[in-house]
Amino acid sequence: RKARRADGDDVPKQEAHPVAGYELQAWGYGTCNQVGVLDYPFHSFNGSFAKPIPFFGNRVAPLVLHDELKSVSQVLDAALGNKHTMVLTNNYKVWTYGDNGVGQLGRATKSRTAKLPGIVKLPKGSKTPIQIACTGFASFVLTDAGVVYGWGVFTEGAKNEVIGFSPTVEKQLKPVKIFGSPGRDRVVKLIAGGEHVVCILNVSLCLPV
Repeated sequence: RKARRADGDDVPKQEAHPVAGYELQAWGYGTCNQVGVLDYPFHSFNGSFAKPIPFFGNRVAPLVLHDELKSVSQVLDAALGNKHTMVLTNNYKVWTYGDNGVGQLGRATKSRTAKLPGIVKLPKGSKTPIQIACTGFASFVLTDAGVVYGWGVFTEGAKNEVIGFSPTVEKQLKPVKIFGSPGRDRVVKLIAGGEHVVCILNVSLCLPV
């Protein structure tokens, strides 16, 4: 059965971002490669930059070494963790780079940090990513089906004690479904703080037929 508004009309499908996008520029402290511009042919201090440098976009493609990244021309969304970065590109792929010490990149890396972006593979059957969000050490994706996926950890206290997503998993290394469904629990927006996340649902618009 289709979900309906209180006035009887069908609830419209949540739309993805438009295909047109933008260029991403980054700057600041980058010793974990979270700025992501280490392959540029000019000087930086330990991977840190004092002014914005293009990284994702049409002007960047000839300068980077990642073959798949060369075909990416525009950015739809970006999110920042403590020392990691997420980018959603106009082909609806999620990229991560930077610190991966507790699985916050959502993919395997050869070392603790990733110098170049890599694609995060969502679970089989997941729909199109439309929004991304980061806490300090975790990452989250919202799809157009109203479902949230996440990975990484939450931390607590001055010593950054790890709080896993479940009692049996300390570090969530790959994306896992967190919350949401295409029906009554459809999530329409994610908002992330330093160590917590909230989501907005459209439950007030959904009534059983």
